[in-house]
Amino acid sequence: MKKIRATVVRNNFQDVIDEVHYKKEPVVITKRNKPWAIIQALPEGKKYEHYNE
Repeated sequence: MKKIRATVVRNNFQDVIDEVHYKKEPVVITKRNKPWAIIQALPEGKKYEHYNE
């Protein structure tokens, strides 16, 4: 799984989420060299009406 520093994600957010979406590979965001959060694409084929709020 790819790891990216939080500052890099902040500066390149659109590129990061596009990569996650198209490659379908999650990305771990690190802060102070520790795993902090994860970005993962939504599974295809499901309806997510509750996300449209």
